[in-house]
Amino acid sequence: MLQPEPLNPIPSHYEPKTVWRAWAKAQRSFVCSSATNQQNAEQLMLQQLHQFIEMQPTIGTVGLYIPLAFEPCLLALLSYFPNKQWAFPRIGQAVLKEATAHLFFHTVPASVMKNAHCEKFIAQNFNQNTWGLWEPPASWQQPPQLDLLIIPALAMDREGVRLGYGGGFFDRWLGVQVPKPSTVGVCWEACIVEALPKEVFDVTLSAICTEKNILLAK
Repeated sequence: MLQPEPLNPIPSHYEPKTVWRAWAKAQRSFVCSSATNQQNAEQLMLQQLHQFIEMQPTIGTVGLYIPLAFEPCLLALLSYFPNKQWAFPRIGQAVLKEATAHLFFHTVPASVMKNAHCEKFIAQNFNQNTWGLWEPPASWQQPPQLDLLIIPALAMDREGVRLGYGGGFFDRWLGVQVPKPSTVGVCWEACIVEALPKEVFDVTLSAICTEKNILLAK
């Protein structure tokens, strides 16, 4: 099993999030220092999530993400569970000319799911926005709710606090969901710490998934 050693001292709990993000990016660069290391870690993470989802048959709709560089690619889950609905986030404006951007989730149509195993699945079905993020078309249907949301994280702590890139998109979306879906933050084991700085708008996640295991937040 991959057991990366920390490259840098863990920041103080009182350091700003910019310092934590720089630390986490250095840590994950070590995990992803070779394609083989990253792929091995992803396979272990996929095994953890496969078992987690399989043990909860009431989960019908799952929110996932298109990975950025150095983020775990978990798209194989679509092939593992083709009978579930899979939804992906799109950044948009809730109201015309509204200043704050929000997340909208769109489900993958059945006709597209047939090609979920294809290497060109993303390029053929998703659009790149101005930030270079791959998003589903706005024409895909929005699910009434998500049962489970799998969210990438730069770092996480054992309380379920997630460190993201600073946009606050997932936190804003989760903050208005009633009821909230179960949430799993996915993060390389090297980026798990005892405590991260938390702000009032940060939404604590239900569970943490690494290549080592899945833990319920304390």
